[in-house]
Amino acid sequence: MAKTKDSNSIYVTFNCNGGTQTTLEIILRIIDTNNHDPQFVNAPYSYKVSMPLPKNFPLHLLYGISARDVDLTNNNITFFVNESDINSQGFSASWLATDSVDTKLHRASLITTTAINFKNDFSFKIYARDTGSIRRTVSAPVTIIVDKDNSILRFAKPIYIADYSNLTPEVANGTIFTFEQGEILLSVGADDSVKYYLQEKSNEYQENFNLITHSNGSIQLQLINPPSRFFNESFVLLILNATKPGVDDTTVLHISLPGRSTYKNSSISTTESPIIESNNDDSADSTVLIVLGVLLAVVTIALIVMIIIYKRRSRPVVTEKVNGIQEKNKDMEEVERNSSNPVSSARRSVAFNDIVEEIKIARL
Repeated sequence: MAKTKDSNSIYVTFNCNGGTQTTLEIILRIIDTNNHDPQFVNAPYSYKVSMPLPKNFPLHLLYGISARDVDLTNNNITFFVNESDINSQGFSASWLATDSVDTKLHRASLITTTAINFKNDFSFKIYARDTGSIRRTVSAPVTIIVDKDNSILRFAKPIYIADYSNLTPEVANGTIFTFEQGEILLSVGADDSVKYYLQEKSNEYQENFNLITHSNGSIQLQLINPPSRFFNESFVLLILNATKPGVDDTTVLHISLPGRSTYKNSSISTTESPIIESNNDDSADSTVLIVLGVLLAVVTIALIVMIIIYKRRSRPVVTEKVNGIQEKNKDMEEVERNSSNPVSSARRSVAFNDIVEEIKIARL
């Protein structure tokens, strides 16, 4: 039975001859020697949880942890885990509260201090220590059971990249690809129940890739008998899916290949789309050339017209030879007409014609 008082009282009743009665209380002080260990209630403790566990996850809410100490002077209990135990790293235990009915019962909290991601079950110990003059410490096992059926799946990397732009047909068959991000593997949820599915995006080379799974959870990708057109591709894209009941995850595999430029002189047949692209480029080039030709012709014609006009305007006054002598007749010079005196203008025109006639007769 729990001790809840630091003293006991003894009552002695005296009956006197005169019929009077007197009661005497004798108080006995209790000296606590802390001779009881704390005791965990309902230990050991076991928790079946999905992985990963997030930070600050309260395991004690799933199943309570508590300890009792019947020693009188112990008013509290300290809870903790062994930090040197690798399995207990990432967990923290502490005093939480005293039971409202049983004051000698103390409850503990057990929470995660970081995200926890274990593939297999593991155990560690939780400790309870009283507050007596000579402290007493006890422990109880805590087991974490990984709920593999409900744990999420997660690849270590969302994408894996490999450069095989120098791959040749002679050595391609059986090639196991090496990726810059390292091994393909699941960082969360890997177990024997996981199934893997590979999809090649173009569906042309689906049968030319093989997955190799290892006991350590890593996955390798192998190339099997690639056709000649495979080396015409610039790259190949694959989707790797990992799945088990209720959960799945995917990652992308990007592999660079030699491409069309390396094998453009070979006899490898090409698809229709490159031809269409080439025709489109030639058509665009022809259109540009036609437009440039038209523009050049227009500019040339305009330049010729400007030269003709310039020469006509800069031509010297025509002189005629009279009796073998080239003379410039002043009367033959062009005279501006005076629009205000039409009669004089007419006379100059007649005189000009007469002079021309005289010149012609003289030449005869």
